[in-house]
Parts: sequence; structure tokens; C-alpha cells
Amino acid sequence: MRYIRRLRVDDLAVITTIAGNKRIPVANRAIFDSVSGKLPAAYKEYLKVRGCPVSLLPMATSDEQKKRLKSLYASEVVGLEFIEEVRNRLSPEVCPMCGKPSNGGEVDHFVEKHTHPEFSFFSPNLVPACKCNGRRTACWVGGVRVRPLHPYFDKILRRRLVRANFEGAFASPTVNVVTVGGFGAYRDRVEAHVRSIMIPNGVQVWLAKQWELLLLSPLKHLSLTTSPASVPELRAHLTSLRDRADLMYGSLNGWEAVWLTGLIANPRALRGVWMLLGGSPIGAIPAL
Repeated sequence: MRYIRRLRVDDLAVITTIAGNKRIPVANRAIFDSVSGKLPAAYKEYLKVRGCPVSLLPMATSDEQKKRLKSLYASEVVGLEFIEEVRNRLSPEVCPMCGKPSNGGEVDHFVEKHTHPEFSFFSPNLVPACKCNGRRTACWVGGVRVRPLHPYFDKILRRRLVRANFEGAFASPTVNVVTVGGFGAYRDRVEAHVRSIMIPNGVQVWLAKQWELLLLSPLKHLSLTTSPASVPELRAHLTSLRDRADLMYGSLNGWEAVWLTGLIANPRALRGVWMLLGGSPIGAIPAL
């Protein structure tokens, strides 16, 4: 999860470039010519609603028109070279959608191209992503569909939004992701984003693996050479690790930051980790 500045692409010029490209198959060009006049208005509406899928009525197109529009995106068409820059250069450190380290070199259509093919190559609708591109589910809250957070439009992504949560036995806790709170009107969208994008892409499995590695080699996993003298000293060390992760990934909601924030925010977990680092047997450490 990360707020990023989108590429400044002249999307209307892209339409003109594609329309004048004689190398596009005749069938595709004919289809494009039949809908290109409607695209500027569709683009304007997208920007007006900031990419909200539930506020965008699909443009009236036939099944054949939809197929041809989507095929243009998948082709090496002159005018669409910017897509490669979106894929590999906008956020190489972390996936802006789910927060996983490394964006995976894919492009996610924020508003799905099979329902809204008119946005197949509209630059504000194309965001760098990892495999969560194909794993995310619809965001529903109380039976109402909610727009997930948009990396280009939702500046709340600059804030720390989520953390890991640990409950149960210290040796094998239940690990999940919770919001840190204080979002006001954004609350439903932040929670829906976690459920529909982060969790389907395996963040909780990754967090559980970090706990397993912590138990196996606590000093090494927390980049320590000796055990901290106190719980506050451990907290300070974890905070410094998190600050470094925030800087490295350009996000307060990368998975490493989510992991460390969860430890910092949980007094029982902190004390248990401190006891573990001091040599206490795992079975002697109280439940979280």
C-alpha cells in the first residue's frame, strides 16, 4: 500500500496516436475508430470520481468492441510505451496495492478492463502491482461495494494504516492484520482494502512466517548481536528497524512495517520477545 505520483501522460494524444497507427489490424482500428470519440468524456468522468468503480457506468460497447479494446492494451502499439514505465519504474520497492516487497513487474487495472474496457490504456487506471493484480476480490462492507484505496488519488496512503496483530500462545499465535484506526470517513475503505487485496495476496501467511523465523533465530531475525537490556530498549530498536523499512520502501504500510508495527504496539508480544532474546524457554513465556 503506497501513495505514488502517476505518470503525466497526455491520454488524449494517445487516442490520436492509436487512431493514426496504420500498423494496427484493420478490424481493431475500425473498432477503435467507432469508440474513440467517446473516450475523452469517459476519461473526464473517471477523473471526476477519482476512479471509483461503483460510480462509473460502463460505456455502451458491444462484446466485439470490448474484445478489441482490451486487445490493444495487450499489443505492442505505438503510443502505449508508457505502460512499460508504469510496470517497472513507478514503485519498484513495494507493491502500491498490497504492500508486498517488490512490485512484481505487473500492471493492475484499478477499474477492471473486462467491465470497463474503455479504461484499458487510460494512464490513471494503470498502477504498478504484484501478483495481487489477479487475486484481489471485490470490496464489500455491509452489503455495499466500496472502492479500494487508489495509489494515485488517496493521499491517506501516506499515513500508517495497518499493523500485525498477535493473539494466543506465544509459540504459535494467531496472526492477522488490523487497522490502526483514526481514519474517519476512510475507515470502511481501509478495512475493505485489507480484506480484498492484502489478505488474498498472503500477507497473514507472510507475517506468520516472520514469527516462525523469530522463534528459530531471534537475535538474527531482529538484527541484534546481544539481547536488549530492557523492553523499552527493545521497542526503540524495533522502531529504528521500522523507520528504516519505511524509508527503504517509501511506504508506512509495507509488509515489513506492518510486522514491526504489530510488535511495537503489543506490550505482551514485546515482553515475550524480550524474554526470548534473553534465553527464556518458549514454553515459559506467557500467552499474548
